[in-house]
Amino acid sequence: MMKFPADFIWGAASAAYQIEGHDLADGGGTSIWRTFSHTPGKVAWDDTGDIACDAYYRFEEDLDLLAQTGAKAYRFSTSWSRVDPLGDGNWNEKGLAYYDRLVNACLDRGLTPFLTLYHWELPQALEDLGGWQVRETAEAFARFAAMMAEHFKGRVKNYFTLNEPQCSVSLGYEQGIHAPGKKLPREKVFTCLLNQMLAHIYTSNNNNLEKIKPRITELIVVLSRAAVDAGADINEIFLINENFTTNIEEFTNLEDLSIWVTNMLQRFISFTFEFDKVKHADAVYKVIEFIKANFQRRMSLEEIAASTYLSKTYLSSLFKKETGYSISEYINIVRIERSKSLLLEENISIIDIANLCGFEDQSYFTKVFKHIVGITPKKYRENRGKNMKKDIILK
Repeated sequence: MMKFPADFIWGAASAAYQIEGHDLADGGGTSIWRTFSHTPGKVAWDDTGDIACDAYYRFEEDLDLLAQTGAKAYRFSTSWSRVDPLGDGNWNEKGLAYYDRLVNACLDRGLTPFLTLYHWELPQALEDLGGWQVRETAEAFARFAAMMAEHFKGRVKNYFTLNEPQCSVSLGYEQGIHAPGKKLPREKVFTCLLNQMLAHIYTSNNNNLEKIKPRITELIVVLSRAAVDAGADINEIFLINENFTTNIEEFTNLEDLSIWVTNMLQRFISFTFEFDKVKHADAVYKVIEFIKANFQRRMSLEEIAASTYLSKTYLSSLFKKETGYSISEYINIVRIERSKSLLLEENISIIDIANLCGFEDQSYFTKVFKHIVGITPKKYRENRGKNMKKDIILK
């Protein structure tokens, strides 16, 4: 049996808006999640984070319980909108004092603090100015992150910059089911993701221009490979890269470099976007063909995803979006269509048909068949038999 290494750190994790509550207390600012959750119909049962787990006032009780489990670490996020209400660098000292108390309480209990700088609590004021669609938000985040690192110097040594950027961008700016609830075209969605990447680059390199340049170059290389994998013309991508590597060293200030990089990435996105659509259509086609060829046996989502080189989570979302069915629903549809033809064969039992079509047992087969067709397999066979006899008499 595989064992955890001796230096593995056991702990727990949370996110500010999910647990703190009282987000406007002591001068806190409005975040995109407050706006989103206070919009009727956006969240199940119209729940909000106004109280949540009340951790703003009860964090010491929470940490006592955590320490009692034997955990050695606590990962939490600092709400950007609580500390920097307008995202303009005018710090809310009372909001910052809350995190002082939280960090000190962790240390007092032998819990190593792991601080997440962004778990999606973007100040609404920045969203009103474009949010992650504009480069200025990446720069504002870098300013916020630098201040937090300086403030907690000596007490916090472990930081996460942005929590799951692919989720906050896709769910919030493309699908619209998370804050800020936008449904942007994919070109603009990619821009949001790239600006979060820039935010990480700016932050992790402390706005040092000479350290940032190689990180941005690495980003371009990764995006180039993804574009070629998606079908983009390798010669065109090579020209973009050549232009990039030739000119990047000429920049002497971060402002000019950021503007140029943003324009370059926009060109990159525009050039590769249609190829991404082709790749998605090809992935859906591969899934359909894979299911048709393997419907008689059990198939795992991991196995199906492996045939497309996409993650199972992303593939599931893409397939549902393009076909209207989940992958498991489509598998059952293919199996039921095959079973309908086999039911015309009187010499094959229903239990054998269930096995031939990949169902685990007759009961489940009957349940799925009735759900899709509207009647049981037995009734379907009887009805088809009657219709066939009528056809013979008429002839």
